[in-house]
Amino acid sequence: MNTTLTGRFEELDQARVARKDMIAAGIPQEKIYIDEDRQQIKVIIPEEESPQIREAFRNHDITEVQ
Repeated sequence: MNTTLTGRFEELDQARVARKDMIAAGIPQEKIYIDEDRQQIKVIIPEEESPQIREAFRNHDITEVQ
């Protein structure tokens, strides 16, 4: 089952770097969305991969929303 994790970021560059790191870690780029207007990054992944995304959020000082 898939889940969506959403995090807020302070700056757009922060989200871009986090996205690149997630892609490098094997998360498909089409599963990572940046909403510039809401200053959010959304990642749709299988639930068992959520710890990896949560760690990426922490590493990039992204505040997890959901």
